[in-house]
Order: sequence, then C-alpha cells, then structure tokens
Amino acid sequence: MNSLDSGNIGTTACVGFITIECRRRVLYIANVGDTRAVLVDSECTTRLSYDHRVEDDEEADRIK
Repeated sequence: MNSLDSGNIGTTACVGFITIECRRRVLYIANVGDTRAVLVDSECTTRLSYDHRVEDDEEADRIK
C-alpha cells in the first residue's frame, strides 16, 4: 500500500435494519465514510444519515 498513491483510498458503508419494538416498526441506519441513506417517497426525500467527512468541522473535532 505504501507504494501506491493511497491518500484518497478509503471505505464506506451504509446499512439499514428494520425491527419491531413495542408493536411498531423501527428503522435503524448506520453509516461510515462519505456515504448516506436517503428515504424517498412520491412527495419528498428525507436524509437519514450524514457523511463522515474530515472537511466537516464537527467531524474533524470528533475525530481529534
């Protein structure tokens, strides 16, 4: 890996899990990296996760 220009190589993942809790369906979303989950229906879109980017000041502070 050191011989490659690997400065921009990384991993991303986004997973969703639906479970039933107290007789209600609950959706859990988890992500890592600059990937995101978006819920889309016929009327609107809803962002369900936020990218983990070092350019984001809050993310950079969290990492430090």
